[in-house]
Amino acid sequence: MITSEDAALRAELILEFPADDPDRGWELKEFPEGWLVIWYGWQGHPDQFCIVIERETGLVRYFTTFMGPQAIISRYEAVRELGRADDRWTVCNQG
Repeated sequence: MITSEDAALRAELILEFPADDPDRGWELKEFPEGWLVIWYGWQGHPDQFCIVIERETGLVRYFTTFMGPQAIISRYEAVRELGRADDRWTVCNQG
């Protein structure tokens, strides 16, 4: 099980910038299946690149411009497989 602190740490490691970075910051939004990371610094286009960190396993999924943050949060189970999975961050892969 991933906590909000774990999700924030993973987001910072993945994006390589702290949340409050003025040019490349990000925001963490909790929803039932996990946390949505909205990266405001992706090529200067806010809301164009989102990451989901799943609550149960820590699996990370990357979503790009075809789907906005609200669509991901409100219909996650339906759109989950549209995100690119990155299992390097899953709980079972943590030493």
